[in-house]
Amino acid sequence: MTDLGEAYLGLSQLADATNCLEDSLAIRESIGDHHGQAATLQRLGQANWHAGDVGKARAQLAEAIALYDDLRDHAQAADVRAVLVAMTGTTG
Repeated sequence: MTDLGEAYLGLSQLADATNCLEDSLAIRESIGDHHGQAATLQRLGQANWHAGDVGKARAQLAEAIALYDDLRDHAQAADVRAVLVAMTGTTG
């Protein structure tokens, strides 16, 4: 579902992207896939940013960073921080 959501995001079909990514996030949460949750939250943040929901995007990107930090995946956390800075001007 994340890949499909990402494909919709690439096509600027933001509603479809958000729907797929939200479904993916629910599945990943239910099975305890924290790394997958973080990746999906990053893409949801990007989708919501492009859709104009800056507050939601910031929150999702910050949550992705927190998950990556908890997982000690510092490279991914840094990548999301860079996205957050580029998109919103803050580090969450």
